Amino acid sequence: MPESSLRAMPMTPSTAVSLRAPAHHAGTPGLLEFPDELLLAICAYLDTRTLFLFLQVNRRLHHTCLPTCFTRLGIKNGPGRHIKFTLGETPKYDEEGEGTGCIDVLSLLNIAFHVKQVERLACHVVVPAGPDITGAFRDLARLEQWVRRLGGLKNVQLSFDNDSCYCCLPHDAQLDEDSDWFREEWLEGWTARMGGLMGALVEKTAEVVKVQGGKYLSHLHVYRHVRSGRGHLPKPTATPLESLRLLLKGRKERKTIMPQVLVEPLAVLHGDHWEFKRAREALGGASYVIPVPQPLAHTNSELRHLNIQSIMFLMPPLLQWTVSTLQYSNIQKLTLDNLTINHKVWPCIFTLISNAAPNLAELELKKLRQITATDLLNFLGRLPRLKILSIGRDVDSYDSYDLCPFPDLPELISLHAPANWIYKLLSAHRQGLECLETLHIAYRLRNDGLSHWSQVSTAPSIPGLLQAQKRPLTVAVEVVMGGSPGWRMFEDFNGIQCGQVAPNPDVALISSMTLIVSEEFARDDLRLWSVLPRWLALFTALKHLRVTGHNGWVDEEGTLGALAEAVDMAGLKLVTLELNGKAAVKGSRKVTPA
Repeated sequence: MPESSLRAMPMTPSTAVSLRAPAHHAGTPGLLEFPDELLLAICAYLDTRTLFLFLQVNRRLHHTCLPTCFTRLGIKNGPGRHIKFTLGETPKYDEEGEGTGCIDVLSLLNIAFHVKQVERLACHVVVPAGPDITGAFRDLARLEQWVRRLGGLKNVQLSFDNDSCYCCLPHDAQLDEDSDWFREEWLEGWTARMGGLMGALVEKTAEVVKVQGGKYLSHLHVYRHVRSGRGHLPKPTATPLESLRLLLKGRKERKTIMPQVLVEPLAVLHGDHWEFKRAREALGGASYVIPVPQPLAHTNSELRHLNIQSIMFLMPPLLQWTVSTLQYSNIQKLTLDNLTINHKVWPCIFTLISNAAPNLAELELKKLRQITATDLLNFLGRLPRLKILSIGRDVDSYDSYDLCPFPDLPELISLHAPANWIYKLLSAHRQGLECLETLHIAYRLRNDGLSHWSQVSTAPSIPGLLQAQKRPLTVAVEVVMGGSPGWRMFEDFNGIQCGQVAPNPDVALISSMTLIVSEEFARDDLRLWSVLPRWLALFTALKHLRVTGHNGWVDEEGTLGALAEAVDMAGLKLVTLELNGKAAVKGSRKVTPA
């Protein structure tokens, strides 16, 4: 019997009686009279498919046996407020679209009706590497169905497997007239399923949405620069629901609804100087299937943080969802991380983002490739309400010599950026940045100006600019130690101890430091424990010290205790001392999670 029929089958008295002892066996207990321990022992002998059907017989078997089934699929103690699973790892459909009978975590979640509120959902989507990806569309539809059944969802992380795009011709294939290596219905199915799923996440009051990995069908459209005026925008049109409201409410209601509801969605395929075209006529010509979330779906949206780590969401067709979500939701923070896009496309992406969310309050950029500093500065200039800005040291071209004027950033409160970038910003705004309170500077230990904090220097520097501009800031530094930190630390404090240079009193501004270990230390480097205490002693006002990363020095047993001894030898009175999330308790060698 198919599982859908079994789920729909009503529980009749005859069905319930069959689970109990017959009348002529009055002394023999029925199945439902067994204790829970015995029922769980019986479940241990059932395969997953049979157990899945068994727990749907009645309410008691459901609640008793469901945790056992979840445990078999890798979720211990059953689903709770935090759920993490992989979707598509076990194919549920064959090439003809028929069910294979395989049971996955989502199958159980769809019948676990006691799961109504989820605080954190982490789903890893596996798209098969075969020639057909329609099975993944059915999995996404099942996931959407489950999300829409939930009462609430707060934090969502979707990650996608497989680097295949499925729209480019395989290297070992030859294109001919009869080739069907790409099917046009893939684009329609992908955009419909992803549009429905992402729309459901927004409607379920998700506050944080993170998308990561994958590049499915992201090469179907190519960017092209056009002359001014050739790009065109679609005329604003009412959705069917909005048209019905206008028809029922009359002309008076129409006047009040039009300015509030009929907000024209930003066009992502055409702009004043650019457009996205289908890559090849062989891939379906000029047809477009773009999922446009409706404004009414975002009326009650609580989405506050959108974290994009997938190129799929910055290229058509899913680019439309990203832009529309930014436009209709009250998003306060946007994160762009680990993205590589052609440098000609970045101005278009930045323009769409700034037009959709001009009131963005927090922006975080990390590991962006092929981006020019001029495009980045123009983008920041179009976000006048920005309060928190974080630019990672791994963002390309932040230190370009061909720069446009730096933006005003009149409401900026906190800035985290590489040292060279901050120096140029402070140089450009000697009287601006009135609201700036916190400065987090990313340095390399060598040749990046960190020594200007500990030693008096006549060279232009960040401490000199802060002193001249009289900015009362809270300063934190992030230091990449490199491969030979011992010799560099020795050079910093040796010049002061020998009287060659004078100590800089501005070092008292630094209250927090993060040491980043990203590579193994050289064998001919000075022993770090012999120089680290004297180097830390240069930062007299340090209150917080963190060490992150892994190498032989960090992973050695007892490193946290030795680090605490180095801090004591430096004479520092730290409030927090952490090593990869583990904190040393003051006055003891005990290590606890931070």
